[in-house]
Amino acid sequence: MRNLLKLIPVAFLALILLSGCFKPAPQPPNTNVVPPPARVDPAIMTGASNVALRFLNSSLGWAAVNFEAGQTPHGIVIHTSDGGATWVKLNAPGLAAIRDLAFTDATHGWALTAADAGNNKMRLAIMATGDGGQTWAQQWQQDLQQPGRHQEQFLNAKEGFALVGGSFLATVDGGATWVQRGAGQSLDSFSFSDRLTGWAAGANAIWHTADGGVTWAKQWTVPDQIKGEFAYSAGVISFVSPTSGWALFSGDAAMQQTAKLVLYTSDGGKTWSVTSAFGAGSLNNFPDAPHYTMDRFLPLSATTTLLAASPPTDYPVLYRTADHGVHWEALSDGMSSRPGLPKGTWGDLSFTGDSEGWAAVITQAKDQAGNPDNTVALLQTQDGGKTWTPRFP
Repeated sequence: MRNLLKLIPVAFLALILLSGCFKPAPQPPNTNVVPPPARVDPAIMTGASNVALRFLNSSLGWAAVNFEAGQTPHGIVIHTSDGGATWVKLNAPGLAAIRDLAFTDATHGWALTAADAGNNKMRLAIMATGDGGQTWAQQWQQDLQQPGRHQEQFLNAKEGFALVGGSFLATVDGGATWVQRGAGQSLDSFSFSDRLTGWAAGANAIWHTADGGVTWAKQWTVPDQIKGEFAYSAGVISFVSPTSGWALFSGDAAMQQTAKLVLYTSDGGKTWSVTSAFGAGSLNNFPDAPHYTMDRFLPLSATTTLLAASPPTDYPVLYRTADHGVHWEALSDGMSSRPGLPKGTWGDLSFTGDSEGWAAVITQAKDQAGNPDNTVALLQTQDGGKTWTPRFP
């Protein structure tokens, strides 16, 4: 027995030595490895026409840049994971322009796209990604002569809604299946606080649903005495909580002036108050830009919202209210680069709170032949839009 115990260490040592004589067979190279995304060359932005910008937090953001003038409409997607310090180019969701982007986390995202389908129709599609925008798969499509309004909102990686042309759609499985609900043709925009509770603006009214968009009930309508100024109005609505919501209605243009109304609710839409107006009754406290095109209406909290305009001047204009729209502060005046904004028009805005946000500006320039040579500037603010810092190029 003692001799056997003495032999165990010797046998163990022999096994170690022998193991060094055998090497594992070499593995074939992995040909399915996705190459790392390329850093964005500013030159690829030349000719940009519009942008969809989405940030989830202070680090993660995506920008879909579209090119539609004088060529087949198409878009590119770029991404940052360090707050805009560096940007990389991702794969685009097909040969189409990207109308809207939605992301719920670092990997799950959706894009609304539009492409020429021939016969004077546009092919509208919902594309989805499960890897942060590296690859995309089509979930839904429809060919329409009148593309109409477009918007998407996802509450989480499973539950979402989309307004595409005359269709209002809902999904509860991340877009694997989309179901048409309600009458989308009368809606301009929508906002949901959960999978059942939502609001919409359209047809000179604000609507409410408690069943996920299957049925809608009217909560507010433009008063009869000023309906004539809103015959062809467009509405924007956004809820920042289940009770606090904002709406903007823009009416007809007359004498280079457009009637506008800003409304606010603090009780889920049971009551709506007009807090700002221009050319629509006795209340005229709207920002001094009645003829400007209102590019973005971006509520940030129960008290604060931004109003972005692209006037026929050199620089984009930005207004901010912190008292439900009773008073407005002009953060940029359209005549100077005082807050750090470049010459151009708004592409998009994306804020993650009252203070921190990002902006895309389509900078307007011309090449040596005098042809439009637009490109994109991406900027960040940490003081609610009062000052901006360039993040790209």
